[in-house]
Amino acid sequence: MQYDWSQPISTKKIEVYWWTIARRALPKASRLQYWDGKEFVAVNGAEGLGVAGDKFNATTFDEVTTTKLRLEMDSDGEFSTVFWNGEFWTQGSPPSFPQQ
Repeated sequence: MQYDWSQPISTKKIEVYWWTIARRALPKASRLQYWDGKEFVAVNGAEGLGVAGDKFNATTFDEVTTTKLRLEMDSDGEFSTVFWNGEFWTQGSPPSFPQQ
């Protein structure tokens, strides 16, 4: 899963909700990366990266300023995984995005 912003944002926390429902599996593991302007790299200092089902799993990490965040996960290999929702917590004043 990847989030893209038209302007850089600063963040150091994400919450991810993994949904378990009929014949769905939780991921075995997850990783968070950010775009450093050239490539995706792992966030530093990640604590959390939980994969518990039917609740928000909070992860904190060293603050990054970026236009892209990517959450990768390892499947159980047998059943599909459902990502229900993700929330990013911005630091400081958020950029002014145009209205759509």
